Amino acid sequence: MEENAMKKIFLALAAVAALASCVKENNLAPEQTADNLVTITAVSADTKTVLNGADVVWEDTDKIKVVLDMATDELQDFEASAVDGATATFKGQLAGDVASASQAYAVYPSTAVTMHDNSASIYHTIDAEQYGEIMSGDNLSYASLDVEKLAAGNATATFSNVYSLIKVTVPEGLTEVTIASESPLAGTAPFKMEAGILKVNTLAWASLDQEKTVHLLPSEGEHLEAKTHDVLIFPGTHALTITLSDGTTTYEKTVAAKEYAAATYYNL
Repeated sequence: MEENAMKKIFLALAAVAALASCVKENNLAPEQTADNLVTITAVSADTKTVLNGADVVWEDTDKIKVVLDMATDELQDFEASAVDGATATFKGQLAGDVASASQAYAVYPSTAVTMHDNSASIYHTIDAEQYGEIMSGDNLSYASLDVEKLAAGNATATFSNVYSLIKVTVPEGLTEVTIASESPLAGTAPFKMEAGILKVNTLAWASLDQEKTVHLLPSEGEHLEAKTHDVLIFPGTHALTITLSDGTTTYEKTVAAKEYAAATYYNL
């Protein structure tokens, strides 16, 4: 009788051990298929995330989101790897059935994309106070993606800037440079895809805060470094007023109205 009892105990322990083994194996990783695992390679020198002088580079910490033209409840971040200057590889998991999509695009930084009512919205902010260097997350960039290649698991991406970039050459002794316009230069804006181009959705601007003046300030100390500084502004038609200040006196000049295009540098 004791022998039967021992057999029952042994069988019960074996069953528990087998169950635990199954649970452990199931928890190793969720099932992933070729339909949702994707590698995206950023390949163009036009990609703009961080500026290092005139050179444009990705950083290891950069993330993008991939947006499909269909409802989905969540979008995953694609994280950068194999970063080499203007090229980088992003790997992640798609949300939604990419094979049924007619349009797909990637957005940098990933934080610009939010979900609302199962659809993606894009908002991004240009700071009104800038310090002459465009750092990670400051820029808003996007790339249209080939849906068929995306569905196959690999796609290349040529990212483009959404903003205009201004180069301001600063002489010694200045404490601040301001750039003003009658139309918004900075602040928070909504964006929309229009004919394959990511643009400011001006019809939805009213509920958000914009700034018509950008302040170029010293990153440290009291004076701006005497060099060429980079400033971001919203694209559009701007008549600019530039004010240079050394803390006691100011000098002002105007720049006639003209169109400032996205992904384009302008010298002031």
